[in-house]
Amino acid sequence: MQQLPKAKTQPTKWVIQAYTLRKQQQTAETCATLKFEAKRQLGDRTPVSLKDFEKLNNYTSSLPNGGEV
Repeated sequence: MQQLPKAKTQPTKWVIQAYTLRKQQQTAETCATLKFEAKRQLGDRTPVSLKDFEKLNNYTSSLPNGGEV
């Protein structure tokens, strides 16, 4: 009995999409790692966004004595 050739179907497209998404995630993780490392090396010289500043204020205000030593 002769086997018919397999037609290209949707699963091939899904495999390609999964590969693309994995590459995008790896790129995003690499960028996040580089950004974190740059901030770590720059220390206090890194400009702080308003959102980060608000998070810091919320954190320190929740500490005893407002975070002061």
